[in-house]
Amino acid sequence: MAGEVKTSPGDFTPEQIAHDIATSASIGADVHLMAAEQVENLPRLNASSTAWNSSCSTAPVCRPPRISRSRRLDRENTTNPATGEELPAPCDRVWDALVTARAGYLAGVSPHYDEVFQEVAQRAQLTGSLGKMDIAALVVWKRLSAQTPWVSALMSLSDIDVRSVTERAVAAVRETAPRGEAARTGRAIMWELPGFRTGDALASAVLTAAAPARMAVYDRRVQHALNRLGLALTSAPGRYGRYMQLLDDLLRHGGARAAGWTARDIDTALYWAGGNPDQAPPSRSA
Repeated sequence: MAGEVKTSPGDFTPEQIAHDIATSASIGADVHLMAAEQVENLPRLNASSTAWNSSCSTAPVCRPPRISRSRRLDRENTTNPATGEELPAPCDRVWDALVTARAGYLAGVSPHYDEVFQEVAQRAQLTGSLGKMDIAALVVWKRLSAQTPWVSALMSLSDIDVRSVTERAVAAVRETAPRGEAARTGRAIMWELPGFRTGDALASAVLTAAAPARMAVYDRRVQHALNRLGLALTSAPGRYGRYMQLLDDLLRHGGARAAGWTARDIDTALYWAGGNPDQAPPSRSA
């Protein structure tokens, strides 16, 4: 059992309920308990509530949260305990889309396209940091605009200063800490540099080049695919860490389908699905 006690039931927001239930599920808790000293107007979970939909989509995707032992949500027969209605098993639905989209990516993208990324990753492996030239290469690789004020600000820094920041970020994402935690720490360090204070696309590219076997790239197409699959990922602070935790859950609970896959493989599948809507089925709430 896991849970939390608050003074007022109004302190339990739908987003927090979804996050807390997902956290309880990730540690294998059979029951998630919410309690408040004032019991009137306690939030309820129902079939259409944001909290219910978010908890089903942000918890380990292939192992839905179990609300109680008597109302077990198992992989093959997922049931909403509030209504008794059967919901589709999310694992199969998500992995069906990922496998199809990954095949589309491999068939539709030149095998030479990632050569720039691979060269940057190899240099990062040797040096333990990324410099201005590496970041510039990733800007081109991600097809981002360089006609922005942050580019001038970044280029005005010495390469030594840039590497002093990226060296710490590289070390963070290579640590043995849980993937989501490592990603969150690395992303926070990258915030120190111009160009990395809003959005996660370039920062995720840098962190993935730093640890290509562990991290993954995030961008708008990935977000679109997640939305289509019903996997909640908000723009609240800490998004990249939550994104990597979500991918980690997919890999850990994907069973035989996840064998041989990396987080980077999932991000390429999501990227392809996000740009090719027919590759991703509508979300459950659509």
